[in-house]
Amino acid sequence: MKLLKSFVGLTVEKVASVHDYIQIHFSDGSILTVNNGYSTVGGEVHSFEGAQVLSATDDDRKFIINFDNERTLCVGLTEEFYANYPEAMHFVRGDDICVWN
Repeated sequence: MKLLKSFVGLTVEKVASVHDYIQIHFSDGSILTVNNGYSTVGGEVHSFEGAQVLSATDDDRKFIINFDNERTLCVGLTEEFYANYPEAMHFVRGDDICVWN
């Protein structure tokens, strides 16, 4: 839960599409790499640039980030959403790494 709360207030600096995954770069230098299938509400993933995270939640089925520009990212965490990687996504902040698998 502490990790999810650490997303709140982060501002998206850049969204990069790299091969078959995306990376969300935040203004504090942290990076969320999403390998699994995902969906967006309110616009394409690149429309998250400049937006601030209002909330982040997860359960066994999905990881959801809500942004202040009325956009939402939902990453699937069930088997059908896994692509070519063993992990669904990972978050790097400084020396800390958190992996969803």
